[in-house]
Amino acid sequence: MKLLRLCVMLLFLASSLAFAAAGEDPVQVETAIKKTIQSYVDAFNRGDAEALAAHWTKDGDYITTTGEVLTGQEKLKAAFESFFKDNQGIKIEVVPLAVYAEGADKAIEEEISTTTKEGEEPETTRYVTQYVKQNGDWKISRVKEIVPMGTSPNHDKLEPLEWMIGDWVDEDQSGKLETTCYWSADGNFIVRAFSVSVGEVTTFGGKQIIGWDPAAKQIRSWVFDTNGGFGEATWEKREKSWYVNSALVLSTGEKASSINILTPVDENSFTWQATSREVGGTPLPETAKVTVVRKPADSPPGDSNTK
Repeated sequence: MKLLRLCVMLLFLASSLAFAAAGEDPVQVETAIKKTIQSYVDAFNRGDAEALAAHWTKDGDYITTTGEVLTGQEKLKAAFESFFKDNQGIKIEVVPLAVYAEGADKAIEEEISTTTKEGEEPETTRYVTQYVKQNGDWKISRVKEIVPMGTSPNHDKLEPLEWMIGDWVDEDQSGKLETTCYWSADGNFIVRAFSVSVGEVTTFGGKQIIGWDPAAKQIRSWVFDTNGGFGEATWEKREKSWYVNSALVLSTGEKASSINILTPVDENSFTWQATSREVGGTPLPETAKVTVVRKPADSPPGDSNTK
């Protein structure tokens, strides 16, 4: 694959879970946040309320789905103590979703946490957690519980695209395209984020938001790239393939359009091809069909901040 093909694919498919601020290494942020999460899980599974509260800032708060707010380490410690007293032996498991670096000392993390207690059904909750860096350590400044996925009809309308969820890669000697696809915290949208790198340098990236348009009664998407381009598209399924009719405004001001065809091959691969392409009113030839593969589960993170 030529690097030009990579860039063209991104412009017309456009789908890094996060883009770190200048000078901030997203992989280092992700690694540090993961260590904090594991420390939190260990403290929870020990039933150590004091250690749990120490993971928060002094004025950090916890917000439930009902709007109840607990603020400050002391109140959080007391709440944890009461919780562990009533739920002896309870354990927690965290499934990380994403880390978003916001400057040098702030980050947002999304996760699904499952608590288990002997004799009871597991309980799963989705969270969005805000972190701040204080004296070299990442501390929790806010945790917000999210309404469980699947409660909205918009989520159900997007389930036919659930095969896209996960990390994908297309790579050769000229460069690497990495794409990460995940559910938004509320379950109403699918987010596709991408980055292109040559060697260790990220050259291009962007993010696509896929949702259900209840007025038009169809799947639509919106894309924004790191060069300042943006666009939208409508999605239509024809047999096994998805036809994505895209219209974009490039960073140069030129208008572009294409029909992108995504065809699942199996659970670990799909093909992509762009047809009916135009840039600035000039027709372009269709691209060759490209096979994109799922990244192995043990693959280290690239420019995408996947948790």
